[in-house]
Amino acid sequence: MPDITSVLLVDDDLAFLTQLKILFQRAGYKVAATTSPIAALYSLDTFRPDIIITDFLMPEMRGDVLAEKIKERNLLKPFVIIMTTPGIVPGNHKANGMIDKDALLALLHYEEQVDELPPEEDDSEDEEEK
Repeated sequence: MPDITSVLLVDDDLAFLTQLKILFQRAGYKVAATTSPIAALYSLDTFRPDIIITDFLMPEMRGDVLAEKIKERNLLKPFVIIMTTPGIVPGNHKANGMIDKDALLALLHYEEQVDELPPEEDDSEDEEEK
């Protein structure tokens, strides 16, 4: 499986979008982010993300419709679509996965903290001395 290096974020909630963007950038990803599903579609002309994370409920276009339009484009590069939601969504969506918005933020914050932990000390030398 190829390395995941780029992500496209689509969410009409600017505060949530900004948090996601910062967390992914800190983790070293190339990030494109927009509050507009239509702008997201146009961005695919020049930006080929490995992962697309989109909100399900947006006023301009629902996330499942966006996912369907993206998949219709038959992009040559394989990608994964993950839909975020603050609640329950219908099962007939075109996303590869669903995740609660709060859970996604918690997971990304946790991963960021794990990356910042100091390396564990090697106790093998202490045990050999005993």
